[in-house]
Amino acid sequence: MGWRLDGTRAGARIGPESNHMVVAGTRAGKGVACIIPAIIDHDGPVVAIDIKGENFAICRRYRQSLGRRQIVLNPFHVIEDRTNHYDPLTYLRPGHLQRDIATLCDGLIKPESSAESSWISNAARDILEAAIELVMTTANENERTLLTVTNLVLAPNRLETFAAWTEAGNLCNGRIAQAGAKVTQMGDRQQGAVLDCLAENLSWLKFDQVRAMLGKSDFMLDELLDDKIDLYLVVPQDMTEKLSNFMRLMMTLAMGTITRQDGRRQAKAKILAVLDEFTRLGRMEKVMEIATIAAGGGVEAVFVVQDRGTLDKIYTPDGATTLLGSCATTRIFGLGRADDKTARWAENQLPHKTVIRESQSHRNAKKDISRSESKERLMDGPAIQEMPANQMLCLIRSNQPLLLDQIISHKHPAYRDKLDPNPVARV
Repeated sequence: MGWRLDGTRAGARIGPESNHMVVAGTRAGKGVACIIPAIIDHDGPVVAIDIKGENFAICRRYRQSLGRRQIVLNPFHVIEDRTNHYDPLTYLRPGHLQRDIATLCDGLIKPESSAESSWISNAARDILEAAIELVMTTANENERTLLTVTNLVLAPNRLETFAAWTEAGNLCNGRIAQAGAKVTQMGDRQQGAVLDCLAENLSWLKFDQVRAMLGKSDFMLDELLDDKIDLYLVVPQDMTEKLSNFMRLMMTLAMGTITRQDGRRQAKAKILAVLDEFTRLGRMEKVMEIATIAAGGGVEAVFVVQDRGTLDKIYTPDGATTLLGSCATTRIFGLGRADDKTARWAENQLPHKTVIRESQSHRNAKKDISRSESKERLMDGPAIQEMPANQMLCLIRSNQPLLLDQIISHKHPAYRDKLDPNPVARV
């Protein structure tokens, strides 16, 4: 329930398996107003990017009471001194090795931001795909880990390793030899750019805490399909950028677990993907799959961004339009005064109203009244930027937009008894 922009009371019902977008500025309250209510209300598994771990700490007691094991990948022990463990190579299925390796590398390698430089990330990806297939094909079972792959491609003698690959013959149908030839035939400058890209994308694996977390697996992502677990990806706020590829990888694998089923196996309950600040993770093709096809496969996403400009930059304006078009609601609040682009975009999504203006003139002692009509948006950009802190503008697919009062989840009667205190909240 809320108010139409003409001031009349109204409401809208949003159907299941819908995506939702939240566009909110820094410290606008998106967690208490949008993310926590979504996690508590969702009747199915949750996969959440949870910077600082607040959502895990606040929601886990209630979520666990629903019968799901609460899994937290928390290498730096934010909130509490524990983490679950997961080796990403556990994702790979022997009968679908190349296909699953491609998804794995989607998560491990961020695409270059410019088309002119795309060959760099593509070449780094080719090397990584070959290394993973080589490890999965020839290494001892206890050595088939992402850490083994990383040590192989980042070792000081890696150029010698790649040269040796060229002699691999028909191993893996010649793919190892082809990858070795590709990198050894590059000029020094090209080779340096590709190896730097590879090192940068795998740099998060240098931390001992991360390596310890990835050394084994104590859960399987298929448990999401069986409605047995919730999964939270927790990192310290000051390491968000350094660990962005960790979050990118795990979210890619979680979504890949759902979308790779090809109708042979369905999720028992729809899965909620909470993608907080997901543009920090670079462009993710699995996000586009969620927007275009995955809702029919039982995925509901909450996309959270700070502004429209960042979404355009990472996903291109056309890709951003696709993401927004997939969303049943887009909630906008807490915009900064400098964020004119988001405010103008929001204004242009609103319907028009007819404004009638009268003017008077006096001529020859006679008063003339003239009227003119013009079209104006129901709210303009400055009005959207200056909304009260407790309100949000909600764009609703196939319905009139509404102004809504923000939910403060820890004060709201529908949520407060289900939530634990926020351990990092200011007293």
